Amino acid sequence: MVMPHCSSRAARRKAKATPLSLDNAGNEKFVHWSQLEVLAQRVADNAQPDDVPDVALNILRDVVGLRKKSFSFFSRSTQDTKDEKVKQSNANHAHIISVLEGVLAELETLVKARPAKDHGNEPRDSLQVATSDLTNMFAYLELQTSSDTVADAPAEGSEEEPAPSQAGQQSQKGGKKKGSKKTQKPKKPEKQVVKAKRGANWVDNFRFGLPGEDEDDDEEDEFDLYMMVYCFFEDFNTIRNYVAERWCDYWYDRSVPLDTLAVITSAAFDLFHQLEYDLINELRPLSPRLARYDFMMEMLFYHFGIDHVDYDSYDDLDKESTNERIWREESDWLGLNSCFVLKRTLSMIPPGKVPMLTPSQRTPTTYGAKNLAEWKAFEDSVTGQLIMEAAHLKALKKNGQEQPILPSESQLLLDLQTSLMLRDYTSSLIFSLHLWVDIRNIVETDCDKPFELLQPTAARLKEALEAHNPTKYCRDHDFKRRWLARTWETKHYMVEDFLFDDKKARFRQVGYEEDPDAFFLLRHEPVWAGLLDFRARLVQSQLGHEFVMLSSIVDAAAYLYHAALAADRAVPRWAEMETYAATYVEESRFRRGLREETVPDLEADERFVPDVAVRWKLHQRYCHDDTGLAFVDYVDELSAQRLQIEGSKRAETQIAGALTAPDGEEARQEDGESRALVKHATGAATKEFGKGLMHGRDFSQLSPIDMLRLLDTTVTSQLDGLLTLDYFKLFDDSVALLEAVVEAFGPEMQERLGPRDADAPTYLERLPVVLGQDLETQPDPAVVLDKVIQGCRTFLQTKEVPVP
Repeated sequence: MVMPHCSSRAARRKAKATPLSLDNAGNEKFVHWSQLEVLAQRVADNAQPDDVPDVALNILRDVVGLRKKSFSFFSRSTQDTKDEKVKQSNANHAHIISVLEGVLAELETLVKARPAKDHGNEPRDSLQVATSDLTNMFAYLELQTSSDTVADAPAEGSEEEPAPSQAGQQSQKGGKKKGSKKTQKPKKPEKQVVKAKRGANWVDNFRFGLPGEDEDDDEEDEFDLYMMVYCFFEDFNTIRNYVAERWCDYWYDRSVPLDTLAVITSAAFDLFHQLEYDLINELRPLSPRLARYDFMMEMLFYHFGIDHVDYDSYDDLDKESTNERIWREESDWLGLNSCFVLKRTLSMIPPGKVPMLTPSQRTPTTYGAKNLAEWKAFEDSVTGQLIMEAAHLKALKKNGQEQPILPSESQLLLDLQTSLMLRDYTSSLIFSLHLWVDIRNIVETDCDKPFELLQPTAARLKEALEAHNPTKYCRDHDFKRRWLARTWETKHYMVEDFLFDDKKARFRQVGYEEDPDAFFLLRHEPVWAGLLDFRARLVQSQLGHEFVMLSSIVDAAAYLYHAALAADRAVPRWAEMETYAATYVEESRFRRGLREETVPDLEADERFVPDVAVRWKLHQRYCHDDTGLAFVDYVDELSAQRLQIEGSKRAETQIAGALTAPDGEEARQEDGESRALVKHATGAATKEFGKGLMHGRDFSQLSPIDMLRLLDTTVTSQLDGLLTLDYFKLFDDSVALLEAVVEAFGPEMQERLGPRDADAPTYLERLPVVLGQDLETQPDPAVVLDKVIQGCRTFLQTKEVPVP
């Protein structure tokens, strides 16, 4: 399939001089839009159903949908015009839409002939172009690419960064001003609309037919640019609304963990950066100014208007009501309020200075804003608090007192520090700040709840790391350094207020005797506090698991516990140990009762269930500041792992059903043979399912909201599942159980195990081996089992062990 666009200025000039004929279409650089229907018919007549790529078909659906949407908007805006050029332009747009619809109908008819198992026939849930679609958007348009077109592309270089527009735009405007937006009109509607979405480097050489692209073209075409900018803000508000709704769920019924909210909010900040990065790449050949927030905001707010806003309804409103509508429907949608507050605050902070307020100088924040004046006061208050804390962080980093990136530091804080250094701002910063203000408005005085959750979590982690010394079990210096680093950062950034002493010193320098508020930043920045809490939980689980794997203490306790439970069902249940055993796959040597001599890295070990791999991927992203994964790569890998878990459950259900006879009776294999067959087939099917997802339709259709939902469910499942297992406590309890069993056998068993070492109880690792020898040599094995049951029962009855 070929879609109309010119890959270079030279190609477009050639198109005007010599129209392309269908006979030599394969030798030309482009195809005119009027020839698309003929080419589509040729494809339908000669191609096979599988020859039509789903990616190209999905993009064409999006193009048609977006052109319909924009045509409807501009038609309404110019319905009363008497300009014949405008009328002709609208008619041309309508004709192009009909052509593209015809092409789409031809290709969809061909695709419907695919076998039923093909996913290409499935309806799409939305008109959103997926990330993977855009990454390979033009891989199929080889007819339009050649080596000579690359030479015409602008060279990569430093982007021009014009100063922020200082025009006196205000959010209060009358209805007459809005009416003027309807007089604007687009030109040259023949060009194709491409929605600005997430993608890769394909956009560097792509042309949109915008002003300045063709030096021979004197007419302006604002049509495509408008839709790109509109979709950019539309994506922002889609992400913003989803995250805000999840925070509302927490506020009303506490149905979402705070750590989950922090993770998806941080992911939203990353998505804003990705959206802006892609838009800048697309508009770079034209002018860096086009991707500036001020330019885009002025285009929508002052010149053209916003597609979904009904400006006719402004006519009967007074000035106050009009301003209120503008604030709620337009200014808020564009993030304009946050932009004005940020610009005003930056202008009030001299370069290199650190503004600070003592607790008595702070004005209490008033929540529950109901009108524009109250909202401005609220946003000024909370934004000022955050910017002053960001200025302090910037100063500490510049002076070498803190590292450039703090543990799990939110992207919003990093962007604010960059803004203070450069005295400038980006669209992603405006969007992130606007979302953050929404969150502060939603949670109100509960903004300190993530910090209150962090304090006991960090205290437990610090105590656990200090109480368990890994050098007693191994001589891995890298692991020891990582252990010490995590211990220090937990104490410095989570248990203690690392900003307090410097703030206090600055207060004393200017003559203030009042002490600063302790933990002010973490109490008023719920996203970073939540990320730190999640980081602490991941570190405790990941390092705890690695510590447990340094010895066979826990495995020895697991064998004795399950042996006692199998011999006497009245033995109290040990929920934590059963959770630990469930982290291994059933085919592992551990579950089969065999101890491996070497322990591979946890992230590469296939002995564990997929949840362990998911935890490792989250640990890489949120606990490694220097080697953190790029957001898109991280979500891609996490998506594959999460979908593989779902595929495993689906495959096991399907295969178990296949082993059932049509009449409902089980197949005639014996039970053991059936279970083995199910396990083997499930494992093979799961691997194939995971491989298919990496390149299949389910995986490639992830939209930004799909990514956030994926993170939402993944983090919540980890918090409710694997992260509830305290490996350090499990290790200590395992030692206690083994010692109770040794005590049940008396001093003779202690002598057989060797000298007792309280600091490193590695001697207990031999207990299952010694007991196994006794079971083989004793005339009555029940005597040995009774002692094991007695020791396990004593421990489980005296310890506070959770029961399922």
